[in-house]
Amino acid sequence: MEKEKVWAAIAEAHTAMKARNDWCLCVRSYTRPNFVFGRQLRRCSKEFLKNHVFIFVHGDELDAYKAYNPDYNYIVVPESSYGVGYTREFINLWGVQQGKKFVFDWDDDIEHVRFMYASTDRYGDPSTKHNSSADEESDPIFVERLLCYTAYIADYLFTSHPNLRVGNVRRQHFCGHDYVHKTLAHINKGATPRQTSIWKLTDYTPGLYFPEITRWHGDDIISAACVLQNGEDTFSIQQIGYDYVPETKATTLRDIDENTERNRKIHAKEYADLMTLEIKDYLRISKTYPDGSYMYGDIDWKRFYMLHPDRKGVDLRME
Repeated sequence: MEKEKVWAAIAEAHTAMKARNDWCLCVRSYTRPNFVFGRQLRRCSKEFLKNHVFIFVHGDELDAYKAYNPDYNYIVVPESSYGVGYTREFINLWGVQQGKKFVFDWDDDIEHVRFMYASTDRYGDPSTKHNSSADEESDPIFVERLLCYTAYIADYLFTSHPNLRVGNVRRQHFCGHDYVHKTLAHINKGATPRQTSIWKLTDYTPGLYFPEITRWHGDDIISAACVLQNGEDTFSIQQIGYDYVPETKATTLRDIDENTERNRKIHAKEYADLMTLEIKDYLRISKTYPDGSYMYGDIDWKRFYMLHPDRKGVDLRME
């Protein structure tokens, strides 16, 4: 869609979704009271923050977080749910208890959320562009509107494609291709959901998607593998893009220098855990250490389709 039409769609979605309390944004944060995404969320209206934004923190850090962002809702993660996979399971179960249809489970280092629209490149050829920083600055509640727009699309996807369980919004990098603005979402294609996950909570089965092996690491790819193994599908919204703080600036469970003994042990365990799941038959190793051992992986969709010919990837076009 052209930029003006996208703005109109965003305005319609904002009106519709801010009035609904069956969805919300949940942000996991640890040791970063002044987290990057929080600096954007502060611009949302107090009504939206009250009804739709929840920050999940450890109890001993609650006061520090409140000092930076007193207007947020804070949920204290119990010690039994420490560890990234267990915390994500805690968030989803909390959402079920709150009667949410779906929740956004987003990282705290998201730096920008942007929309895509039809344009042309410097040669005059059709392309996709995302909104500018000036667009964000001109609208005091820009992020709020984009979150509502994302929720509007997710609600449509979950309703029209009931086999979907989890998805995310795309990275804004490499979004310039002409097909991006023409595509609403991919189903069972592309990268597995991570960083900006959106979980459907209808008929949610505790322990199925975040087993014990996800507690400290590997939660993104293993949870997606569990979804696919359970006969459910994943999606990636193409109309919204995000960027995040590079890992060299962020506090992570891994060492900043990738090629350390600690990191190699963490990723060796992730690989061993993946080999216990169906994904062993369609794992694509996307990056290795210098010695050839596993560092990162994703889905080899061609091999997945061979194993599940009735679940081939779909591009949902914009109407």
